[in-house]
This record gives sequence, C-alpha cells and structure tokens, in this order.
Amino acid sequence: MKYTFEVISVGENVLNFVKTNNSVNIFDEGCSEGLAAMSIVHTKNKLMADITAGDTLEWGAYKFKIVDIGNAVNDNIKELGHCTIVFNGKVNLPGQMAVEGMYIPHFRIGEAVSIY
Repeated sequence: MKYTFEVISVGENVLNFVKTNNSVNIFDEGCSEGLAAMSIVHTKNKLMADITAGDTLEWGAYKFKIVDIGNAVNDNIKELGHCTIVFNGKVNLPGQMAVEGMYIPHFRIGEAVSIY
C-alpha cells in the first residue's frame, strides 16, 4: 500500500462538483470549512511511496487505474492529504491525478480508500 485513508466527511458541494467537473477533491482532516464543503475530508496518513501512473485507486467497492499524475500530487498528499482526482480525463494541473472510469455515484463516511 502506498496510501490509505478513511472518509470522515463528504462536503455538501461534492456531488454537484463531481457531476459537473468529473473530479473530486480530497483533503486531510483539519482543512478549512470552505475546502471541506467542496471536498472529501479524510483521516491523516503517511504517504508510504510515491504514487505513479499504473497504480490502482480502490475506493470502497470501486477500483480505478491511475493513468496520469501531476507533478505536485505526491508533495500535496504528503503535506495536506490533498489532490484532485479526475475521472475519465486528463491531468491539466499539477495537483491532479487522472483515473480511468466514470466517477463514483456516491461517497460514504467510513469508506476505506487505498492506493497501491
């Protein structure tokens, strides 16, 4: 495992954001209320190894192949537990991670997420 966490909260704007932008933001617990409203907030954990294209993102019952990763993702995760996961798209910004597949239709508090 390179990185694991558990979902603590799902911001009120997350589903609208993911449907509109095909992406979701994640942040460590303790982020600002403004960020939390538009993000998945999760438990803090240590990044055990750099995330790279070809890795797998497992979110609850869903698995996605990571196809591209921005050059700031690993540092952002180490410092803030943050990145933007882009579903079925391309990386356009340094803090984005692109995965194959459609977005998750729901997010649940307590869900386990792993990258390996």
